[in-house]
Amino acid sequence: MIKLSFVGDIMCEMQQTDASCKNGKYNYKSCFEDVKRDFENSDIFVGNLETPLAGEHLGYTNHPWLFNTPIEFAESIKDELGVNLVSTANNHCLDRGVEGLENTVRTLKELKLNYTGTCLKTEKNTPFIFEKEDIKIGILSYTYGTNAIFNKQYLKRSEKHMVNIFGEQEKKIFKYNIVSRLIRKLNRNREITKNIEGVIKELKKQVDYVIMCMHSGGQHNNVIDKYTLNLMDILRKLGVDLVIGCHPHVVQRGIFTNGFIGTYSLGNFFCTPGTSSSPIDKFSDYSIALHLYLEKEESLKIRKVTFSIYKTIIDNYKSSKTVLLYDLIKNNIDNENVKVLLKDNCTIYNIFCNSKYDKIELQKEYEIKLEG
Repeated sequence: MIKLSFVGDIMCEMQQTDASCKNGKYNYKSCFEDVKRDFENSDIFVGNLETPLAGEHLGYTNHPWLFNTPIEFAESIKDELGVNLVSTANNHCLDRGVEGLENTVRTLKELKLNYTGTCLKTEKNTPFIFEKEDIKIGILSYTYGTNAIFNKQYLKRSEKHMVNIFGEQEKKIFKYNIVSRLIRKLNRNREITKNIEGVIKELKKQVDYVIMCMHSGGQHNNVIDKYTLNLMDILRKLGVDLVIGCHPHVVQRGIFTNGFIGTYSLGNFFCTPGTSSSPIDKFSDYSIALHLYLEKEESLKIRKVTFSIYKTIIDNYKSSKTVLLYDLIKNNIDNENVKVLLKDNCTIYNIFCNSKYDKIELQKEYEIKLEG
């Protein structure tokens, strides 16, 4: 049996870059020191790397929505947290342009940290394939866009393969009437299907299980937008077995059936709570870690699906730290804080499981019963 683990957005905002710098050197080891043990038994551990690693010469993060992070952050993701695959197709992958994207890819290669979703100009953008115990897993990473309208970084025709995008890079938004909106939606669906159908079909010939890291959705929004609902439906129809959603920065509901599992958003696994890009009043400091246990006999079987709830906190040194919510509650001596955290635990559980419990038992790991 193999274990697959997935976490959401791994952010590194300018407040964290500043907090991790001492005497001109960067150190992020404390950010994940309390949670590494939780993923030690995972064969594949995937997170969304929500920042380029473009190099100091291109300027580290100095804007709330334009990122670039020191290599030491990726080293900690790999060595301290234990992530062995990062999804790199997201709306921030071109925050430092094509040069920054290529530098990021080269850095990940240098660190021997697996990635999928972006590539060098001279390469082909390929899925990541993992094999163990006669089980083959194929993992894709695609994004809705690259913030092109905001950062003005548009890919040339010869560069478009460098980022897996469901459709095309964002264009200026115009007002549409009902008829033009319908035509636009139909064209968009054809464009998405055209971009990914062949890739998924080919991958399904090679592996037992296909996973899509889907970067899409309204940011800090508990309501799933129509584009992402439609996108999830397309992926399901094309034969993707598991969709791991990122980008909204808050936890959103999941779909859990025997034939298909889809999560719209696992939330921020690591962020800076209370910043403009991670407003604390929208639960953006909470996240889900999803675990799948797969076994192959005559055919591939899902033996178990579980999840845990995590929270990013600020430590005494003004640095962010990810902690298991169970541990935070058990180690908290403030009864009022415990009440708030227990309520939040129930809220996140209900959102993710699409349930309405008034109270749930506090657990390190919750098991999901698949429908159908």
